[in-house]
Amino acid sequence: MGMHVIILIVASLFAVTFLAFANSNAFAVWLNKTRNNTDQAADPSFPLVHYGNKSYYIESILQANYFQAFQYCRYHGMQLLTISSQAEHNFLKGQIEKLGRQSFWTSGSKLSDGTNWSWMSTGNRITYTSWHPGEPTMVNEDCIEIHIYDNRYLQWNDFICSHRINFICETFMTTNCFDLMTELNKTSTTTR
Repeated sequence: MGMHVIILIVASLFAVTFLAFANSNAFAVWLNKTRNNTDQAADPSFPLVHYGNKSYYIESILQANYFQAFQYCRYHGMQLLTISSQAEHNFLKGQIEKLGRQSFWTSGSKLSDGTNWSWMSTGNRITYTSWHPGEPTMVNEDCIEIHIYDNRYLQWNDFICSHRINFICETFMTTNCFDLMTELNKTSTTTR
């Protein structure tokens, strides 16, 4: 089986799991319980920070396991973080340092085949990395967190997916209406 087929199968299994999770109200119960245990307002205002063609929501109050974080982002029309360059990595480091938090989920994992790291939000194989020295250890740690080490280095760590930490959601933005129309025209031209 090709890698794309495997990723599609895993993504389908993810979708079924998330649908069951959402349909059972487990997600809503978890979200309400988590919000009630914080001293913050019940509904976040979703302040976004922008870099390139992405907008990020950095959740620094709620803590979730990898699957809850993934679902939370989807529930709000976003996806769990992907990082594609050193420049984007540096931007996120600057934003995270302002918050005083240390660990955040990304959508990176090896859940698709147990070996290869990919972004579960997009299905793409991870090409840019910034692993902490000695990582990934690959021992029962299938998901990627970004972590501030020594109060100054933002690096990656493979981590147990069930552990609860903060997370970052992202969405892509269009710079203007002309760009959006151009993209729509490209799509309609290629589907004819």
